[in-house]
Amino acid sequence: MAAWIKWNHGLESRPEVLAMARSLGLDPIHVAGCCMVAWAWGDRELRNGRAASVDVAQLDQIARVENFGNAMVKAGWLRCDDSGFVFSKWDRHNSKSAKQRALAYLRQQKLRGKNGGENVTVGSFQKRDQSKSKSKSKNKNKNKNKDSPLPPDFQTPEFQSAWTEWQSFRNEQRKPMTASTIKKQIALFQTIGHDAAIASINQSIRNGWQGLFDPRREDSRRPARKPSTYVPFQREEKP
Repeated sequence: MAAWIKWNHGLESRPEVLAMARSLGLDPIHVAGCCMVAWAWGDRELRNGRAASVDVAQLDQIARVENFGNAMVKAGWLRCDDSGFVFSKWDRHNSKSAKQRALAYLRQQKLRGKNGGENVTVGSFQKRDQSKSKSKSKNKNKNKNKDSPLPPDFQTPEFQSAWTEWQSFRNEQRKPMTASTIKKQIALFQTIGHDAAIASINQSIRNGWQGLFDPRREDSRRPARKPSTYVPFQREEKP
């Protein structure tokens, strides 16, 4: 396992450290250092941050501070159970994959020329991960709203299957549907009904059309052709 752990920039001023410092009667900087010692021990001696069959009091000896382990439990940075204890959020901050993410982030920063001596911290990575999570959630909701605009009467497996196939067909034709196109097509569906809407989709896919038409009307199955503007040439007769 890599012989290093991330240092949280501003760790000594975190609410958890300040609370531990008050309960232990120590300076916050001293407590922050003890936390790093405990995490370094866990990185070196434990697997996945779990100490099986180990009493939390052992952390008192590691940090050389009485009641340090219980203070970490109260701060939410340590969880105890019948089998021992485990460091909270270990996978996010100190696991092998977390360290790989940290190194990858540093490499990206150096390549972009934006490193500028930035500290690799637990807090910075946590905020970055939370930002990505919020962004994914926002995009997921956005796509959900775009992909599921169907009225209740059309929320059937048969129609949803046809609707998905229609969207895929339009994308394959490099003609993805816009929001206004979807709105107009849904209005057509509501006019012609559930079964006719499915038939309309199948008809357009079968014929390679990019629009939807009421399959029950012969005159609306194909777009109207423009009238011909061809005028035959007439040669003038010589007198």
